[in-house]
Amino acid sequence: MGTAGLAFGGTGLCSYRVRGVDRLTWVVPDNRSLNRCVCVCVSNVQLAKLSLPMDTRLKAKVHDLVACGVRRLPEMRRHLRHFVNTDLFAGHSPPDMTDARFWPSSRSLLNAVHQAMSCNR
Repeated sequence: MGTAGLAFGGTGLCSYRVRGVDRLTWVVPDNRSLNRCVCVCVSNVQLAKLSLPMDTRLKAKVHDLVACGVRRLPEMRRHLRHFVNTDLFAGHSPPDMTDARFWPSSRSLLNAVHQAMSCNR
């Protein structure tokens, strides 16, 4: 798959080969111009980390926070950021922001909150 199939302003994952190495590029629209796209190069490792399920300790923390009444996504993210940085990785460097196990997407986090709310009924 190449970038030729993408229209200007489109979004998509493009793969190509440079010097025998496979490269993946995520093409996103450039907000400054409708006729340009910005290519963000990501490695296979970063893409793999985006698809990992949420860590079980993080899910347990979400369940605890929902039981305490936390429902809003920004507040949940603030609590989880503190939990990851101070409890899970105290004295160590935290994982990359691309690691979905510890920095879940909004949809994954909302799903975990919904699951925790349905378990607490």
